[in-house]
Amino acid sequence: MKTSLNLVSERSRKRNEVRRCLRVWSRVLAVVALIATIIGIGQWYVCSQKQSKQASAEAEYEPVRQLKIENVRLRKEISNLQRAEIIPLKLAKHQPLLGLVGLTTKAVNSQQQRVFLKRLEIDREPMQLDPSAQATLTVGLRGIANDASAAQQLADYLRKLGPFESVDLTTRDLPSVGQQQQFAFSIQCVN
Repeated sequence: MKTSLNLVSERSRKRNEVRRCLRVWSRVLAVVALIATIIGIGQWYVCSQKQSKQASAEAEYEPVRQLKIENVRLRKEISNLQRAEIIPLKLAKHQPLLGLVGLTTKAVNSQQQRVFLKRLEIDREPMQLDPSAQATLTVGLRGIANDASAAQQLADYLRKLGPFESVDLTTRDLPSVGQQQQFAFSIQCVN
């Protein structure tokens, strides 16, 4: 049985109930916000620590990354140099041209002024891509000899020097100058 009577109006009761609910829920929301803020600050601290570790690891890795980039660039440069140097490397395998010119000059000088060169031609076949293949080199000598034996001795001397596989001599008579008979000669030396 009821011993008290509530004389508060319905409107006031509703207002009081809403205030009581607001007080309860505001405390709950404040506690939840406080917990969320604490957790958020903790997560932010952990993330900032991880980010600083990652930044320091990337800073340590940066020289390695730069070395990799430099390595790729140097590999390309090496490849380009190898492509550019393939012809000089192939040429280095062949008898140097100046050496052949020196040999022919030595051979002419050995004839003690009985042979005079008018023309020296060096003809080389085009280079092949196969580095083991030898290109044919032809040295052509044209000149005048005092006698046929001097031209023959020059050809024999060139054969004796050895760098040539074959030495072919052709001679022809020239009109005599005074009492001296002269011979035009042509020598083809194939290396």
